[in-house]
Amino acid sequence: YDPLTRWSSFDNAFRNDFEPVGRSYTSYTDSAAAGTALLSGRKTANGRINMDWTGQTRFTTIAQIAIAQGRAAGSVTSVQVSHATPAAVSAHNISRNNYAEIFNEMLGSGLSVLMGAGHPMHDQTGGAAGPGARDFGYVGGRATWEALTAPDGFEGYSLIQDRAAFEALAEGRDLPERVVGIARVRETLQAQRRGFPAAGTASGMAFNDNVPTLATMTIGAMNVLAQDEDGFFLMSEGGAVDWMGHANDMPRYIEEQIDFNRAVDAVIEWVETLLIVTSDHECGGIWGEGTYTNGSEDTRRAARFDPTEDTFNGFRAVQDRGPGRIPGYQFASGNHTNDLVPLWALGAGAETLTEFASTDLKAAELWGEVYGWDGAFVDNTAVFWVMLEAMLGATPGHTER
Repeated sequence: YDPLTRWSSFDNAFRNDFEPVGRSYTSYTDSAAAGTALLSGRKTANGRINMDWTGQTRFTTIAQIAIAQGRAAGSVTSVQVSHATPAAVSAHNISRNNYAEIFNEMLGSGLSVLMGAGHPMHDQTGGAAGPGARDFGYVGGRATWEALTAPDGFEGYSLIQDRAAFEALAEGRDLPERVVGIARVRETLQAQRRGFPAAGTASGMAFNDNVPTLATMTIGAMNVLAQDEDGFFLMSEGGAVDWMGHANDMPRYIEEQIDFNRAVDAVIEWVETLLIVTSDHECGGIWGEGTYTNGSEDTRRAARFDPTEDTFNGFRAVQDRGPGRIPGYQFASGNHTNDLVPLWALGAGAETLTEFASTDLKAAELWGEVYGWDGAFVDNTAVFWVMLEAMLGATPGHTER
């Protein structure tokens, strides 16, 4: 990220959308490469998970280091449990799409908690999937799923599926030593739901009450992990925000972000050790209303910026329209972009991030006043090194609560 070139042209942040046609995801990071950078401190090619661009060298993740120290570790997400970002916690693969391989490696990696969507027996809205529509790939294949659902479990893991079981863990009841939690829905907890009644949500549709919230899963995971007296590492992801960025669906984007924010609030109440909140990348090129003007009906419907047809008016931050109202916004892309994403850190070791900081004064001009931010930013690999220093400096046998 170069702040000098970023602001020289509006479309510099989303070249994925332009020439040569179809080059999407070659210019800027995907979740696999970004998750690898955040969790191992190493850069790689898009699609790789904790392996170098050649697919030969394996990287060591912060979760693996935690486990080697005798600590517990876990991965939680609102999308498939073996999707790219949760996979980056402990898996290694040349392709993020090898879901079954990834899930099986995660099971064998020493993780104490794996939670997310990807249920083979349910569809996107939580209904039962017919025999021909069942997909076992996200949970390691049919044999792995049958082992997990066997009465005696698999490799010491307890399998939970019902919302009530997730809530029991969040309440600290009947905690197993190791748990796999697969919510009864195919790919996302809420983002792809259809056919529910009208309600006062951002999208106007009631939520699926048969699945847990990200906050419930996160606190349940922490309760399980905290049984290890040496402490733990947990990655919890609100993954469907990205999906709604791709879809340019602002109401559901907001719903997913609210769900994530509530998970953050719950964690802040729970723990006082190091907490880092960030994103692996921006998606959708979200700007304030009036940032650009469409030159044709086609580009207006597509909600994309086309430099050959559209007119850039000026960088405008998203406009706050007040509580309960959709903000003023424009999407400029349907892909990942090279724009900065927020990062917050709280607790022991958070101050170390300043050692890695550069400054973007234009970004500070746009967003700094709202957040009390001076434009400081870090490379995504810095997150790993800050976590590593905090972990190596922590005293085993003490977990603050």
